[in-house]
Amino acid sequence: MNKEKLRKADMYEVLEGKIVNKVRSLFCEKRNLVIRRCADEKQVSFIARSLGEMYKDGITINKAITLVGESVSHKEYKNSLKTIHSAIHNGKGLSEAFKECTPLYPELFIGLIFIGENTGKLYEILKRLGNFYEKICEIKNEVKMACIYPLFIIISIISFIGIFICKIIPSFYGIYNSMGITPSYFYRCVYNFQDNFTESYFVNMTYVLCWTVIWFMTIKFMISNGKFDFFLKVGLIKDVLEYITILIFSIITNSGINILHGLELCSNNIKPEFLNSKILEIRKSIMKGKTLSESLEESMLLSNYTLAVIKVREETGSIAEGFEILSIRLEGEIHKKIRNYLKALNPLLIIVMGTIVLIFISVFVLPLFKELQSGIR
Repeated sequence: MNKEKLRKADMYEVLEGKIVNKVRSLFCEKRNLVIRRCADEKQVSFIARSLGEMYKDGITINKAITLVGESVSHKEYKNSLKTIHSAIHNGKGLSEAFKECTPLYPELFIGLIFIGENTGKLYEILKRLGNFYEKICEIKNEVKMACIYPLFIIISIISFIGIFICKIIPSFYGIYNSMGITPSYFYRCVYNFQDNFTESYFVNMTYVLCWTVIWFMTIKFMISNGKFDFFLKVGLIKDVLEYITILIFSIITNSGINILHGLELCSNNIKPEFLNSKILEIRKSIMKGKTLSESLEESMLLSNYTLAVIKVREETGSIAEGFEILSIRLEGEIHKKIRNYLKALNPLLIIVMGTIVLIFISVFVLPLFKELQSGIR
């Protein structure tokens, strides 16, 4: 009887453990849906480059993953490398092992590694992947750094206008009334707006926030559904998209894989969605029998100079080298344009700040001094 009770107790413990694990896994899945993880280009670049160098030096992949895991400081990627190490130890291939950590490693990354495993070009592909994600990371960081100062100035302007409308205007309005001065029409309009806004502050703030969210969602919807043509009129955005396109084709052609297969791996793995849809269009165009240069021309992603270089390189059979040269040239142009935009934007923002201060002095301060002078006389 005691043995049977012990067996039942063990069975209940096992069943309870399974239920707990199932609940945990479901919770983790739901959490990942809410807090969506995505690949960190810096970490992916470091891992790909390090694995490639160690593999070239004759270190086994499993050992290389252990060594790279010791060098990675990012907690999620460190844990992912442990998972990959265990998967390879259990007999899985490198690409299959990376698949177990898909949110952290893009499918393009995994797909190209699979090709590298089967074509004997694993080192070349790992090296190219490392360079690719490093360049993407550099461009993102450059754009972020370029936006910090203008964003700070814009926030300062908005804060100044907010304080000006909510605090300064009511104070000056009270001074005008006490001195018997009739404020200007513009002053009265601003004061009435401020007065009406503060009367129903929470309602009006909710209204403003709702419209902000609506505009944000509309722009996001336009971008995700390919309605990106308006943004292509901005030179810097067009150059960045062109650069990413050239990088994608550079890694595909230099890895020695079929372009159609490479573009298939890219499908649904390129951001933004607009660029992803263009890549799919290029693939469909090539499948219809058109040349690469013709397909790229139809996409309207590349400049005339870039298309001319690709066409010449395609005819001479040096397309891979052509994409490599173009990527270096475009990278330099983007850095130069970002610096030029900053040079032009900074004085413009300072002029805006100065204009606001000038309007404040001329509309609100000078009339007060004039009345004071007339009172003294």
